[in-house]
Amino acid sequence: QTALSETTGLLFFTTALYTVPPVFQMLAVAPAVVARVSKEYLSGMYQVHTFVVAMTLSSTITAVIWAPVWQMITYTLADLGRDPVALLGMQLTLALNVLTMRILGFFLAMVVPGAALNVVIANLFVQMCMLTNRFYTKLPSWLQWITVMSIPRFTLRALLKIEYSWRDMFEVSPMHGSYIPAELTGTFQVTRERQMNVMESPNDAPPAGEMLAMAAISLGFLLLFALELTYQVWRLVVGYSQQEGLFDKCLPYVSVAEPDPGEEARAQAAMSQDSEVSYRGRTRAQSRANAGSLGALSDQSHEMFFPYE
Repeated sequence: QTALSETTGLLFFTTALYTVPPVFQMLAVAPAVVARVSKEYLSGMYQVHTFVVAMTLSSTITAVIWAPVWQMITYTLADLGRDPVALLGMQLTLALNVLTMRILGFFLAMVVPGAALNVVIANLFVQMCMLTNRFYTKLPSWLQWITVMSIPRFTLRALLKIEYSWRDMFEVSPMHGSYIPAELTGTFQVTRERQMNVMESPNDAPPAGEMLAMAAISLGFLLLFALELTYQVWRLVVGYSQQEGLFDKCLPYVSVAEPDPGEEARAQAAMSQDSEVSYRGRTRAQSRANAGSLGALSDQSHEMFFPYE
């Protein structure tokens, strides 16, 4: 049972590792995303929904790839994953967790653009999710509704369902060699008390429900994110159109002074006179320099041919 507690703690740490950082990463990059989409939309490159689909597909590859790397290293050392199918199920669960938290971070950044405020709200939300995933405390009945939005709770419960079954037996005392079913261990008794429902014999508990719940939350908030991003871009377009309309209204009242032909002639004459004067000055200076050079050359020649004079 000691090994069971340690592996459960590792699964909890994995859940926390891929729950907290994605939210704050999206809060940091969201302003740049909005600025880029607005600029490229105004230039007519693409529509907003096209960007949302492309960003989701690209981030699915770049952001989710680190979860399998983590699992292959740590789960191999901890001897987790009873078979390749279970390991793939764990990787899919973590991938859904990462995508869901990233989309939630994007949506929060759209609704609350202020960096000082959205970081506080994100911290409160993430901590609430971590506190309600059964690892710390038991929630009262009137607070159970929070677990509906607790993404780490879905993730941890799915990981436990994939790794353990009610058919598993755990050694109670190595000295006596006695075993008890998994449901009777202290770890899974706590999960039952905290309404996690990881296992219940004689029925298997597949993790499909938790995966579908995270997928539904991801799609729902992705749609809300696309709508909010479209609204913000529309506001920028409206503001730009209003500025253009105001400029067009003010343009007829702006008078442009026509140039005076006499003034232009005088300016050209002054410029030509200045050019002529400067040219004469440069010519005289060049003549003096040439004369000085010739004088110095004649003196050197005289000294060369008449050194004792």
